[in-house]
Amino acid sequence: MEKKLRQLIKEAMLLKKETGNVNRYQTFKNILEKAQKEAKDKRLDSVSDELIVLAAKREIKQLEDALQYFGADDKRKDDTLECINYAKELLPTMVTAEQIIEFLTANNADKNMGACMKMLKAEFKDALDGKVASTTVKEYIK
Repeated sequence: MEKKLRQLIKEAMLLKKETGNVNRYQTFKNILEKAQKEAKDKRLDSVSDELIVLAAKREIKQLEDALQYFGADDKRKDDTLECINYAKELLPTMVTAEQIIEFLTANNADKNMGACMKMLKAEFKDALDGKVASTTVKEYIK
């Protein structure tokens, strides 16, 4: 994935030169830097797919937090939304609420929040959105 991300950054740099669009380049560059920092902090030899996905999620969270400070007609809001979409390109296809319910039902999961979340994290790993999972598990438990 790191090689794929580096290739995307190179392509975004070329696009930046041709069109002046900085958003895609800057978004991918930020994600790679976050993933490299995390690898360095954990004393890993290379950046794994898992670290890139984690960095992309963090970048999305940071950008979403920034959205609250922009007015409706602020150009920075549009740029931020564009950057969020670029970051989402690196995420795996997320599991839907229906798939979560299906999995819990098929495995006769206990009606316990902690046990359900543990099962889901083990099964779906990076493809699990914590917020969606939490909401869905609460519905399942009722």
